[in-house]
Amino acid sequence: MAVVSPAKEIIVQGKIATLLHLQQRLEELNKLLTDLCKATRVEDLKILQSIKGVDTNIAVPFLAEVGEVKNFISSKKLIAFAGLDPSIHQSGKFLGVSKLSKRGNRHLRRAIYLMTTSVVSQNVFFKAYFLRRKKQGRTSSPKSLICCSS
Repeated sequence: MAVVSPAKEIIVQGKIATLLHLQQRLEELNKLLTDLCKATRVEDLKILQSIKGVDTNIAVPFLAEVGEVKNFISSKKLIAFAGLDPSIHQSGKFLGVSKLSKRGNRHLRRAIYLMTTSVVSQNVFFKAYFLRRKKQGRTSSPKSLICCSS
C-alpha cells in the first residue's frame, strides 16, 4: 500500500520541473552548437556526413571536441588525445599491452563510440569490416573498430 506524502509530491514535482528545464536548455545548446558548427566547420561537416550513418547530431559533437585537426602532429596524437591508445603494463622484463588507456577526452571518446556504432549499423562496408574483425576473434563491441590495432 502506497503512502501519499504531500512533501514527497512537492519534491517530485520540483524534480520533474527541473528535468524539463534542463532538457529544454540542452536542446537550445545543441542548436547553438550545430549552428556554430555549420557556420565555421562547413567542409569538415560535409566530409563526416558523406559517411553513411553519420548525421549532424553525431558529427557536431565530434567536431566540437576535436577542434582543429591540424593542431595534431599525427594521427597517433589525436588517438592519444581521445584516450583510444592502448595502455602498456610493464614489470621487469614483461611488457604487455591491454585495454584502452582512457587518459584522454572522455567526451570525444563517447562521440567516437556513438559515431562508430551508428556507422557499423547503417553502413554495409563498415558492417562487413566489423563482422570480419569479430570473426577473427576481436571483441563483439564496435570499440574494436576504433582502436588502430591490426
